[in-house]
Amino acid sequence: MGPTDQGAKASYSTLISRFDPSFLEEEFKGSKVGNPNIDAGDILLRLPNLFPISFPALRGTNKYYTEESRLKKVDWVSEIIGFDEKSKKDLADLKLALLCAYWAPDASEDRFWILNIFQDWIFIFDDQFDEGHLSNDAVAATRDVLDTLAIFEENHPHITAEQDPLKHMFQIVWNAIKSVRQMEL
Repeated sequence: MGPTDQGAKASYSTLISRFDPSFLEEEFKGSKVGNPNIDAGDILLRLPNLFPISFPALRGTNKYYTEESRLKKVDWVSEIIGFDEKSKKDLADLKLALLCAYWAPDASEDRFWILNIFQDWIFIFDDQFDEGHLSNDAVAATRDVLDTLAIFEENHPHITAEQDPLKHMFQIVWNAIKSVRQMEL
């Protein structure tokens, strides 16, 4: 771990220790999610270059993008999240895997898979705040974001799909990114 990484971890730990979302309970009670005014400079996250992004320069699509691989990913995500058939169809209709295939035409099969999972995670995670159960509860939204950020901590406990499907999915993506980053160091 380099000095920047240690500083990022220290900053994140400091942020978490000094940020208590309970003060938001009265201020945001029953309102749309507000900005708890966390200074983004307090959190530094350096990701490895997992895949060269060329969109919109469209150099073709990733060779690992197939209808079979797209549906396999939809099945996997739907099973982890516990989607019903309608939600699964909605996810399949988005064709986010095709977008990923344009974004990363040269990514290896495993990195392409992780990019696909991450893209779906982003979409599902964001929906909670836009129109889901966190759209009207700023305190719960803040706690959820902080709990998700905690996954970046070294030695964070394993999260099962039964405990929290979205955080489980994110932890899978983060562990894959960390393993690539460690290989690059």
